[in-house]
Amino acid sequence: MPRVMRRIFFALILVALTVSRAAAVELDERPSLRLVLNLPAYSLYLYEGNELIRSYRVAIGTPEHPTPIGSFRIVSKIKDPGWYPPGGPSVPPGPDNPLGGFWMGIDGDEYGIHGTISPSSIGNAVSLGCVRMYPEDIAELFDLIPKGTPIDIVYNTIVLRNDEGRPVLTVFRDIYRRGTNTPDALKRALLEGGFGSAWSDEEIEAILARAEAEGVAEIRSRRQGLWVTINGDPVPVDVKVLDGLKLLRLRDLVRELGGQLYWNPRDNRVYVNGLLAHGRRIESRMYVGPEEVARLFNVEVAGDEHGNVYIQYFTVYVDGNFFTRDVRFREGRPYLPLAPLVVATAAPVRWDLTEGALYVGHRRLDDVLFRGRIYVPLDSVAEYFDLTVEFDPATLSIHLWR
Repeated sequence: MPRVMRRIFFALILVALTVSRAAAVELDERPSLRLVLNLPAYSLYLYEGNELIRSYRVAIGTPEHPTPIGSFRIVSKIKDPGWYPPGGPSVPPGPDNPLGGFWMGIDGDEYGIHGTISPSSIGNAVSLGCVRMYPEDIAELFDLIPKGTPIDIVYNTIVLRNDEGRPVLTVFRDIYRRGTNTPDALKRALLEGGFGSAWSDEEIEAILARAEAEGVAEIRSRRQGLWVTINGDPVPVDVKVLDGLKLLRLRDLVRELGGQLYWNPRDNRVYVNGLLAHGRRIESRMYVGPEEVARLFNVEVAGDEHGNVYIQYFTVYVDGNFFTRDVRFREGRPYLPLAPLVVATAAPVRWDLTEGALYVGHRRLDDVLFRGRIYVPLDSVAEYFDLTVEFDPATLSIHLWR
């Protein structure tokens, strides 16, 4: 091969390797696709990373021939498949093939996801274990996912989700009679979802009976029309309403927000983080109002026209490590505690007796006092301590970088 041709040849190889490497990097950086099938919901979900991008209604196996539960992968993809039923004659591709126009086999290829010539079967437990989809849905999914796509097949009859910040609890019929819909399981889910604990046994049984009779029962609001969220997530904090005042159970708040709860037997009073708690005892339990929640736990507490309670707090990190949750507010302006900042940054601090003012280095401190402690405004931290300040509104976190 002439020298010039060899140079061109190797140059082309180098370009091809560069392009393929770039393509591989781009492919690696793309969030991976995955499937989740919840059998009692008759629903197949397609995720890209953690983002739900598609959901499909499906049919599943009968109780006698249940769809297998576990973690699998798509191992085959066939367009216009033939059907080979056990103990029966095969059916060639075509309009009479019950698999429809597409087949995607899962591990072992004994079971799979396929189309159907009986769309009315979707939303029912009628197959021999495979998953049926509407013809147009299986055609779309077939083009969207490659072989090797992971699929988790789960059996969740009690599902909690967030609908634009509002908790929704759905109870599905226990199709395979696995004993998942028990009163205790439902009560636990109601509490974890922030729906409160004031549900009678009759109400619990009525919800379970409706799910069994109708296939699904949905709860979208608390029994008292109230719920509590912390940083946007519903939490199991019990709420009482007395004389028009919302009261939150103190022990629940300590569990969710952290802190030390202490009862002093000498004065029969309750303290949180060393602060005396002012509230009301209901059935030997301590409840406090929203303003007291803000004072005891150093959080922002708000509500809406429906009386729901929204609690927010900020978490501060230094160089990616947890630093403090002690963030104070004055007229909407956030402040951080001075002493931990000085320790973390080794910044020189001095008190000027003549001016009666604090200095960090050569900069005079614009500080305020909260409960006898000195705090500095967040928007001045970068200047005082030579830190880069980043705020993440999605997680309500403040990152300080040295």
